Amino acid sequence: MSRLTGTSLKIYNKNTKNMDEDTKQLLGEVIEHVDKRFEETKEYVEEKSIETRRHFDVVAESLQQEIHQVAEGVITNTRQINVIQKDITGIKDKVEEIDVRLVGVEDKVDGLETRFDGLEKDMKIVKTDVGFIKAELSQKVSREEFTFLESRVADLENKK
Repeated sequence: MSRLTGTSLKIYNKNTKNMDEDTKQLLGEVIEHVDKRFEETKEYVEEKSIETRRHFDVVAESLQQEIHQVAEGVITNTRQINVIQKDITGIKDKVEEIDVRLVGVEDKVDGLETRFDGLEKDMKIVKTDVGFIKAELSQKVSREEFTFLESRVADLENKK
């Protein structure tokens, strides 16, 4: 009972006025036991609080390191993405340039096709003309025949 302090002593003094000594003694022991358990619990909670704080600090430091690593990875990836975007932009520019050149080539091919169509028509006309000429030539006398006929005519004229 002599160890009671603060709130416990006030409770004891207030509630023991009309009690006999054994009950007072028992109540005092119960209050001391509760106070002792309260102090033990308080110390346990404080120990666990300190332990939890240390654990939290370790976890927080680990998380900070991991977050820092992730941030560095993001920075590296961003730089690589920027390089790739520049490369893609360069490729797009070259593709556009090639596309413009291809349009020019297509135009030239179209022009050549038009000219080829004209030449094809002209060639058909030439083939037709050559066919007519061959037909006409086949009806005419060859040089040998002409020479032979010329000499016969000369012989006939001489005989007259």
